[in-house]
Amino acid sequence: MGTHAPFSFEKNFQVRDLQKKMQHVENDLDNTIEKLSSTNTKLDEKDKAFQLAEGEIQVSVFKIKKIHLIQCMYESVILKRIWKFSGIHIFSYVPSSSRIKG
Repeated sequence: MGTHAPFSFEKNFQVRDLQKKMQHVENDLDNTIEKLSSTNTKLDEKDKAFQLAEGEIQVSVFKIKKIHLIQCMYESVILKRIWKFSGIHIFSYVPSSSRIKG
């Protein structure tokens, strides 16, 4: 029995050493999981903000297109009235800058 005591003590020391290492690994894992969870939460918040901004951009683009369309319609009406009152026929009008000079 006396010869087994040092072997047993050495094994107990190795077991305790491994338990300490496992405890450190578990602590590191817990910290990593906590950081990952925090990062995921922040990412979700930023994703929601991005989606909201993207929706606002889509609405703004739609409004700009609508305004542009209305502007084009008014310009068309104005040009037709100018041509009508000036006696210029739309299809026969050639601006002086594009006439061939000879």
